[in-house]
Amino acid sequence: MELADRVRSRHVWRLAWPNIVSTLMLTSVGLAHIKLVAGYGADAVAAVSTGHRVYFLIQALLIGLSAATTAMVARHWGSGNHAAAAAAARASLNMAMLMAAVTGVVFFLSAEPIALVFGLSPEPAAMAASFIRIMSLFNMAYALSMILSTAVRSTGDAKTPMRYSLVGAAVNVGLCTVFINGRGGWPEMGPAGAALAGGIAPLLVYLVLAWKWLKGKLTLPFSRSSDNNYRELIQIGGPAALEQCVIQLSLVLFMALVSRYGTAAYAAYGLGITILSAIIVVGYGFSIAGATLVAQYLGSGNSLQAKHSAMRTLKLTLLAMTTLAALCFAFARPLSAFMVGDPVVIDASVQFLWVLSLVMPLMAVEVSLAGALRGAGDTRTPLAATFSGLTTRLLGGLLVVYLDAPVMWLYGMLFADYAVKVIILLVTFRSGRWLQGGGKR
Repeated sequence: MELADRVRSRHVWRLAWPNIVSTLMLTSVGLAHIKLVAGYGADAVAAVSTGHRVYFLIQALLIGLSAATTAMVARHWGSGNHAAAAAAARASLNMAMLMAAVTGVVFFLSAEPIALVFGLSPEPAAMAASFIRIMSLFNMAYALSMILSTAVRSTGDAKTPMRYSLVGAAVNVGLCTVFINGRGGWPEMGPAGAALAGGIAPLLVYLVLAWKWLKGKLTLPFSRSSDNNYRELIQIGGPAALEQCVIQLSLVLFMALVSRYGTAAYAAYGLGITILSAIIVVGYGFSIAGATLVAQYLGSGNSLQAKHSAMRTLKLTLLAMTTLAALCFAFARPLSAFMVGDPVVIDASVQFLWVLSLVMPLMAVEVSLAGALRGAGDTRTPLAATFSGLTTRLLGGLLVVYLDAPVMWLYGMLFADYAVKVIILLVTFRSGRWLQGGGKR
């Protein structure tokens, strides 16, 4: 992508909208999984919600690595060194496949004790363990799809990954209808069918993208060399990966706290998080665009434009997510009723969605500023912000449970979490230290 003389909304939007569509496809699949298993009852919804949460826990290292991939590939691309960008992408993919193989084995062997950590009763815990075990078999396919898409997107080509996300989502949902309910002679698998469909879809679709990369048919050239990029990947990606581990482990613990209020409250929390995932993709889409622009501008030596792109991204993210928050608040009950039929779960979900709606403007600030810092190679500040915010949420949640306060107070700990994060990120952003060193930390 040609770097603009002045960062305008259209420059951010040109990268953001394909990212939004791509991420929306991923979260829409999560919604489809819950919708398709809702007929099996609250236990099935709780099991799939747990499986999705464990999926993100498994991907924590890969998400951190993708942050480093964006910073390195985009920086080299912005400087005009396409060979170095390709070598960084190759190193990232090599590392991703190794990590995916190791974590896949660990989670396959530990599926049952992991499911029990969430505090589920025996039946949903058994369903969740089956979901986790099947999902872990396809961990390398997830790694391929995530890192290769990230590398291509970092060159400024966000449309190609988007197209593959659309196809992958369609294949995923199509296979779900077959595997979950049993169609065409395939046995009925229930929630486990969602895991199988979610593994086969990226394997089929992204092997095609990998083939095109090998044949030189993508904007990102294929490289046989990694050029010893592993150390820098670890330096940048390590804190980002640790941040994701902190997030996912903390959410596991928080879900365990929610489970103390019963299966309905737990299912409502899982449903609310899934609906939030479909909304916050807008923020993540802008965040990825902002990170790419920041890295490219710093790669070209233009720190002023890097800051302008970050500010423009922040304004657009805040506007978009505040609008969506208002809609979510207004339509909380229809959204919940569409997903599940249990009136108790619906009532609990509505309350949680109201809380989420009020927190979303803070989420917009957090996701956009953290994205800009990661694009500059500063992954330590987002880690510190995340650790501080989630520690606040967990300690507050423990106090709520100890006092036996209503579940709404537990949900309300989200405010404290994001307020702490935003304060830390704003202080660092305003200092300007993240602009020093051309994205190298």
